[in-house]
Amino acid sequence: MRSFGFTAFLSLWLLCGCGSSTTTPTAATTDAAAEVSTLDSANSSDTAILPGDSQTDTTTSQVKWHGACAQDQRFGRFEVLQDAQYGSSVSGNVADRIDALQVMVAKESQGACKLWQRKAAVCSPGCTGTQQCVRNAGCLPFPAPQDVGKVTLTGLVKAVVMTAKGSNKDYFFTDFDADPYVAGGPIELQAAGGQTPAFGLSGQGVAPLTIANKAGTLQKGKVFSVDWQSAAVTTGIGVHLSLNVDQHGLTPVTLTCDVGDTGHLEVPMVLTDALLGYGVSGAATAWLQRQTVDSQVTTASGQSGCVELVVGSKVALQVLAQ
Repeated sequence: MRSFGFTAFLSLWLLCGCGSSTTTPTAATTDAAAEVSTLDSANSSDTAILPGDSQTDTTTSQVKWHGACAQDQRFGRFEVLQDAQYGSSVSGNVADRIDALQVMVAKESQGACKLWQRKAAVCSPGCTGTQQCVRNAGCLPFPAPQDVGKVTLTGLVKAVVMTAKGSNKDYFFTDFDADPYVAGGPIELQAAGGQTPAFGLSGQGVAPLTIANKAGTLQKGKVFSVDWQSAAVTTGIGVHLSLNVDQHGLTPVTLTCDVGDTGHLEVPMVLTDALLGYGVSGAATAWLQRQTVDSQVTTASGQSGCVELVVGSKVALQVLAQ
């Protein structure tokens, strides 16, 4: 028996599913994306508002959210995050192309959950240090960070205006005293444009996620369940689970689920068994997040792609893996 303390990690390239009405670009796909589409092309990205269609929140400003970008089309992501453990923040960045190394394959899928695996491509001859091997496309330059001009967010408890920082052209703001937004309040992001055209994205402040029991047991032959307090208003709000117990393996896998804000989630036994079958090692992570997700098609350096905005409340879980 091995015990793991799971910690939350703010990542700009995580995995989950988008709504079926998501507007998607027509960028060339890898065969990894083709594998995903055989399972559910409408849910092939890593964050979602709800399994199903885009939502209009009638309690605020009639804003329609388009769900998350597909993995093989996303080259930009911004996140407004309420996190009681690590503090609230706004962060984001945009690249000039999709990072093929971050596109994962959905190996198994059941209900609202998927098991994802990263597969490395092989190029012969090998690529140079400035290139990545892209499946079906050979050696291509690594994605380059893009300056998208001044990024302004309205609807937060503080005025947020960000410019690109450093060589990675990261956008970030962390000067919040507590929650970054008011639950139910509309949030708008506007990028003035620079190396990419100007774009705008929308979201809504979500109620802080409350979980009475953050501990659970992950073991073969049993479902894995999580319970939380459902919010009073759930229209257009989704809940995302990310679970990883093998970060040192040669074939790392991540399990994700996307459900409505019902207060209860069960991971099917077939997927918990498959996840544990890949091995248990390293500093694993698990977290649950209530969120809204919006996306927009855009271009960078002549490449068509997608940028998204996630507004969420995240809670880390502690799990005992057997």
